Amino acid sequence: MSKTYGSGCNSAPSSASARGRFPAGTLALARTNSGNQKIGDAATTYVEQRSCPSTCPFFDGGGCYAEEGRLGKVITAPLNRAAAEVTATPEDIARFEAAQIDGLKVVPAQPLRLHTVGDCKTDEAATIVAAAARKYGARGGGPVWTYTHAWRDVSRESWGEVHVLASCETADDIRMADERGYATSIVVEAFDKSSRYPRDGRTLLPCPAQTKPGVTCASCRLCMNTTRLRDEGLTIAFSIHGTELTKHRARLALNDPDNPNRRLSSRVLIPRVVESYLAAQGREPSTRELADAIGISVSSVSQMRRRLADEAADASAGALS
Repeated sequence: MSKTYGSGCNSAPSSASARGRFPAGTLALARTNSGNQKIGDAATTYVEQRSCPSTCPFFDGGGCYAEEGRLGKVITAPLNRAAAEVTATPEDIARFEAAQIDGLKVVPAQPLRLHTVGDCKTDEAATIVAAAARKYGARGGGPVWTYTHAWRDVSRESWGEVHVLASCETADDIRMADERGYATSIVVEAFDKSSRYPRDGRTLLPCPAQTKPGVTCASCRLCMNTTRLRDEGLTIAFSIHGTELTKHRARLALNDPDNPNRRLSSRVLIPRVVESYLAAQGREPSTRELADAIGISVSSVSQMRRRLADEAADASAGALS
């Protein structure tokens, strides 16, 4: 049974253990150095995913870059497991994150990226984190920026001085977020070009960290000037990124959000596709056919097929022993 969040849960470790585990009740982490190639020389926070609105199309296996790869394995998954040991409201989570920000050693003028994973999904939660961000600046830190999928429910005012961009998926989203006072960003399958360009009546500016070698968030700082973005009518565009499976899921989130299979893993999808081929064509599909059907790379399919075959062989040997 999970415990209830309280003051005794207020000290998260400064780094993950070698086994990628955190103490029960850890709800958020803060790092002076992001260690993230795209973010660059900036501090950042990671927050357990109950802080995220479930309406985010990428949430819970829907194509969130933070759920897969090294970030997912080392931070997101173990953080979610540790947090699940306690009952915590969005405001509890925000208070934990705020305490982590307050505990950061400030590098003069160093920017802070909130929520490399996580969000604030209530006005009170955003207000709590915004207050910590304000103190971070008062202690000599640089600008604080973030992105939110909770812009429909959380007022822009609740974020205070944080440079916050509404995370959007459609032109209608951008218009609604703009009306609510937010600067905007959007995820696209691919950029039309590397410089700003029109799409659906908006002006998109591809993220320079994705289009120009050597550029990081810390060196670019476009998202740390939301006043400029709004004044110039610019929406920052991000191309889908992450592992092959993450990108596949993100494409489905954008193009086929009602697809019942879009959150399934390759471990589940491969046997299903094989079964459908056997039923329809009387043969197993090739690795290329599987890759095309699932939307991930041939090498990823090959790896998973070998893993499934090894597991089946182990299970068979165990049954005979």
